[in-house]
Amino acid sequence: MKTKLFFCIALFMTGLTWGQVEKPEIIYIKADAVFGKGTPNATLHIKAVSALPDITNNIPASGDISFRLTGLSTGDNVIIWITLASVDSEKVVYRVLTNQEVIDKLQGPSIPPKFTPEYDTKSTEMAQGIADIEASDLLLKSKKITFKAVILSTNFTVPIIRFDANKPQYNTDGSPTEDSKGTISLFNSIGAGVGIYSGRVTETRDSKGSIIDTDFNNTFGVNVGVLYQATVGDDQRNVFALTGTISVLNFQVGIGYDYGKVAANRERTFVTIAYSIPLYKLVDVGYRYWLTSNTPVKSVQL
Repeated sequence: MKTKLFFCIALFMTGLTWGQVEKPEIIYIKADAVFGKGTPNATLHIKAVSALPDITNNIPASGDISFRLTGLSTGDNVIIWITLASVDSEKVVYRVLTNQEVIDKLQGPSIPPKFTPEYDTKSTEMAQGIADIEASDLLLKSKKITFKAVILSTNFTVPIIRFDANKPQYNTDGSPTEDSKGTISLFNSIGAGVGIYSGRVTETRDSKGSIIDTDFNNTFGVNVGVLYQATVGDDQRNVFALTGTISVLNFQVGIGYDYGKVAANRERTFVTIAYSIPLYKLVDVGYRYWLTSNTPVKSVQL
């Protein structure tokens, strides 16, 4: 009986140990960068009152935290923590330092031999910093908040119209023929691409202020990608083309260059109008924030 009890206690304590994630050790954080050490392959989170979405980065296998940042302001308090296998570490508050404060910190004679947080976990200043930032989430509870953002994302491309220009043809006397200038084809291939898009992000928050759903609506973007098509039979046509397009909403207009099999009288350059289907709308693949605004353009109570 004692042996079973001891085994259960040991198993429970081991489970607690496995369920814990060490908090990150930050050397310093300033408005445009953060440096320190953290658990390899974990996700680093940085949250500030001035930034609506959390700033997240994946810590590499080396464990080095060295990331460029946007959206922070000097003097702000931010909460930093990491997540590994859906388990969060302890949340610690740091103050965003000025460049001079960083220099003083790194060159000062009293630099400790190991990484230390800006505030002790039991200090009143840290507790107030956490309260201030978490209060900003509570102000957004049970709401849909819309703000402007620029993202990096991928998409499927369905060409609606493609215009292929013909090479000039001449009669034996040198005069141009009356042949058509080119051909138009509809829905003749499929493609994929990556681009930078400007639009609006809508975040839905629950009664605790936590984000439960995020949706992005594109307004304008620039996209590069490829188109592919292979047919058999009498009208064989192989398409492999590189494209560059400009998108308005989810419609794209651009040009491409075909590296596949084309008719002898046809130019390889073509014009296309296509419809873009963002990949994050189909599968659980997100997008990366490039830039975000700090002020909501719309807030609706649920």
